[in-house]
Amino acid sequence: QRRARGEDDREVESDLAPKSIGEENTFATDVLDHDEVSAALTAHAEAVARRARRSGYRGRTVTLKMKLGRRQGGRTARVGRLEEPVYPVLTRRKTLGSPTQDGKVIRDVAVALWDASALEEPVRLLGVALSGLEPAEAEQLDLFTRVEPADNLGPTLDAIQARFGKGAIGRAVDDPEKATHTSQRKRGD
Repeated sequence: QRRARGEDDREVESDLAPKSIGEENTFATDVLDHDEVSAALTAHAEAVARRARRSGYRGRTVTLKMKLGRRQGGRTARVGRLEEPVYPVLTRRKTLGSPTQDGKVIRDVAVALWDASALEEPVRLLGVALSGLEPAEAEQLDLFTRVEPADNLGPTLDAIQARFGKGAIGRAVDDPEKATHTSQRKRGD
């Protein structure tokens, strides 16, 4: 009964393990050009990978989120009872054989998911997320798979940016201009 009245003396657990790490962007104008999409997906994948590394996680599943630019109907808003437009959201995901925190791997999967979707209409939002997270140090090696040298590019980029600033080094794409900005601090930033 006390909890039903909002009375609860338990400590708040504010540091729970994340279920996913993602980055998305609403464009100022709808986008369909493959180069613009690829640049946005590259920037998002690098941001997701950087935040995963800083948080100490690797993930198995890469998800691509695409909000179409063409309105399809409407619905009544919760506040004000006005009619608001509905823009369809499509998601595509792929589960990898082994967990990753490598921006290039995440980017390659996201671009492959975009290409496989074969969208012929512009999108207003693109997002990339990494889920199926596990602690980075808990990596199980496969007995019969040849072990490749570790990819140190991501941690090296992180170290250079930490020392000289975010714009000091990075992939050859700029972050896409966001139509909506968030003031929330994201895990790993």
